[in-house]
Amino acid sequence: MELKRTGITDFCRSPISKAKDGVLNQMDILNIASQVVKQLVKRNPRLPLENIEVVAAGCAFPEAESGFNIGRALVVKSGLPLSVAGLTINHFCGSSQTAVAVVSDMIACGKADIGIAVGLEHMKRTPMGGFNPFYEKELYEKNYYINMGITAENL
Repeated sequence: MELKRTGITDFCRSPISKAKDGVLNQMDILNIASQVVKQLVKRNPRLPLENIEVVAAGCAFPEAESGFNIGRALVVKSGLPLSVAGLTINHFCGSSQTAVAVVSDMIACGKADIGIAVGLEHMKRTPMGGFNPFYEKELYEKNYYINMGITAENL
């Protein structure tokens, strides 16, 4: 099987907000991310919405307001056609990068022609470890639960 070539044609991101009193702290992540997707689509008027086949949303903690398949919710909230598939990818700190890779792979393999990859997280509204973390004793003893700073150093 010959793989198709893939490429990124545009990108868009939300503004960065102040940690303690920023205006985005009061907005939920679905509204923030949907504004980004809407802006991306608006900037590309020659792209027919019906040609978008997938939205992959990378999210490290897909729970609470980020739960219930935030990728699918993003499709609906962004005003994309209901025929667009939405999926959520959890790969912790690599979630958005993995979303890009999944969309690229789908295009390369002929499973989609056009897709949108999104990375979203609202660390002010979703605590590190989630709302109800469970620590497995055996994994804890093997030093599995380490913070992101140590993980970055290890990588």
